Amino acid sequence: MEKSTKQKAEGLTKTLLELYASITSKAEAQIEGLYDDAASMKRSVASRARFENQPIDRLYRGALTDTLKGAIASYEQNGDRSVFKEAVEKTIGASLRDVDGLLGQGRIRKFRGWDRHRAAHHRRHRSLGAGVRGGRGG
Repeated sequence: MEKSTKQKAEGLTKTLLELYASITSKAEAQIEGLYDDAASMKRSVASRARFENQPIDRLYRGALTDTLKGAIASYEQNGDRSVFKEAVEKTIGASLRDVDGLLGQGRIRKFRGWDRHRAAHHRRHRSLGAGVRGGRGG
């Protein structure tokens, strides 16, 4: 007899939790110079996950439909095809996790205890800290 969808989901959830615990344990062994302690690493990972998993409203079908209907109406009114390019670019731009934007808005600082990575662009937004590390080799 085939498992129900609920049973499959429960099994996959259990596997995910086991794998996550294993990954977290291995990561805790590598935190020196990156985090103050294991608890701060876990908070950082959770904050980043909340950020990355936020819905990007412009990509929902309803929002996309409204955007495209607006572009079509504008085009029908004035014949300017550039409204389509603008609509697409705004939608794509809003959907990206922008590393270049982070670099431009953040600050450079040296982190103590990093032997290969010397500087990072770092920015805080609410409780989320995000950064891009740079090393001697790029």
